[in-house]
Amino acid sequence: MKNNEKLLYAIGEADEKNIPEISDKKKKNKIIGWSVGIGSCAAAAAIAVAAVSISGNMGNVPWQEHDPTVSNSSISEPAVSDSQEPVSSDTAVTEPTATESSDTEPSVDAEPTEPLPAVYPSSFDYEKKTDDLPVLTSGFSVGAMGYEGHRFESEEGLSEMVSAHNNPWTQDMELETLPVFKNKVYEGWTSQGGIFIYLSEEKMKNMIETAAQLLDKEIASMETETDMFIQRGDSEDGYPSQEAFENAETKAFKVNAECSDGTKISIYGDGSLRIELDPAVQLPDGYSLDAAETKQETMEYLYAQYAKLLQYSDPAFYSDTMYDYVYDKGGDLTQNILNYNLSNARFCVNDKGELWIIYIDNHFCSSEYMGDYPVISCYEAKELLKEGKYGTSVPAELTGEINDETIAAGELVYRNNSGLDEYFMPYYRFYVQVEDENDGYSYGAFYVPAVSPEYLTDVSVYDGSFN
Repeated sequence: MKNNEKLLYAIGEADEKNIPEISDKKKKNKIIGWSVGIGSCAAAAAIAVAAVSISGNMGNVPWQEHDPTVSNSSISEPAVSDSQEPVSSDTAVTEPTATESSDTEPSVDAEPTEPLPAVYPSSFDYEKKTDDLPVLTSGFSVGAMGYEGHRFESEEGLSEMVSAHNNPWTQDMELETLPVFKNKVYEGWTSQGGIFIYLSEEKMKNMIETAAQLLDKEIASMETETDMFIQRGDSEDGYPSQEAFENAETKAFKVNAECSDGTKISIYGDGSLRIELDPAVQLPDGYSLDAAETKQETMEYLYAQYAKLLQYSDPAFYSDTMYDYVYDKGGDLTQNILNYNLSNARFCVNDKGELWIIYIDNHFCSSEYMGDYPVISCYEAKELLKEGKYGTSVPAELTGEINDETIAAGELVYRNNSGLDEYFMPYYRFYVQVEDENDGYSYGAFYVPAVSPEYLTDVSVYDGSFN
C-alpha cells in the first residue's frame, strides 16, 4: 500500500456489459466453479470492487455517471452457442491426435496425456432461470470491527485505487439481468465468528489431497477441526436459543494438512483454500509486488508457477489496497464478472518480499443458483443512494449529506462474505466523501442493491452501529 493511500479501518467481515439476450429457448450458462447439488469461500476474503472511470476533482466535482436518456453505442458480446459444451477443467492439457494422413501411423510410443485433476472442477451448467424468481432479503450485514473506508493524501488517490481494480464491469455497460446465488454457508451458526460449515469432511479431504498433488507435495499429516453447528431456522430473534446451543451437532469446519517439506494446506467448510509455503519462496531479481512498475509482470510470473493448481483458461490480474488477485477471464461477460468477485486467487508476500501464502476462493462450491434477476442501472442506483436507500458500515456521525458533490465514484460488486450474506447478489458500491478530523480525503463505502427493487424486501438505511 502506498504511503498516500491508507485504509481507514478494516471492515469486520470474514476473510471482495451486456447479458446475453434472453430468447424463448432457455440458454445454458457456464460458471467457473464446482457444484454441490445444483451448484453450490473464505476465511479471509476482501471485497472485490469493479472499476469505473472517474474524471475531475474527486473532492469537489460530482461523479460523472452515465445518463440512460443519452443514447449509447451497443457493446458486443462473444456469441455463446446453445449447444456449447462445458469448459473442461483440463483446458490447458491437449490430447495428442493421430495425423489424418493415411501414410503415417501414430507413434507407438505416444501415450495420451492424462487430464489434470482439479480442486474445483472448472465449470458447471445451469438452466438460465428468469421466471418465478423468489423475493430476496435485502438485509445488510457487517462484522464487528471498524467501518469500510479509505483516506488519501491527494484527490487523485481514489481514482488511482479504483483504476487498479481492473474489473471487467464498466459504467457504460447496460445490464439487463445478473445471476443471484443462495449462500449455503449462511444457513447455520457456529460458536466462533468466521467459521464456515457447508462441505462435508470427506469432500474437504479430497480437495486438500488434490491441491497437494497439483503442488507436487506429499502430505505427511492431516487433521480435522470441528465446531458446533446450529441451523439458522432454530434461532430466536435472529440468535440461537440456549437449548439450541446445548443440542447442537458437531461438524467438521476445517481440514488441515502438513506436507513433508513444511508447506501447510487448509480447506474451510465454505471451500476456501489457504496454502502457507514453508519456507517462503524467494522471487527472482526484478520481481516484486511492492512496486507498481513490476506488479503486472510479477503476477504473471506467479500465475505461471501455479497454473497447474489454478487452471484458469485466461488469467487476468488486479489489486486492491490489501491484496493482488488473479481470476479467470476466459468466459462470457457475465461469467467474467462472477469470477472476478466470487472465484479468484490472491498472492501474499511477507516482509521480505517472499511469496508466503496463496488464498483461493470459490464461492460457487458453497452456493446454489437462484436465477437471473433484473438489475437497475448505476444511474438509478445513485438516485436511490441519494434517497437514503443503502447499506453501509460508516457511522452516522461521519455521514454528511449524500449528493452529487459528495458521491465520488460508483462500481458493481458481488458482496462475498461467506458468514454474513444470505445471498451472493450484485450491488452498486459508491464511494462517498465523509467527514474526517484527519488531513486528506476520506471516503466511505455505501451499497445499493443492483437487483430491481420489486424483487427485494425494503431497503432501509443502516446506521453504522455494530453488534
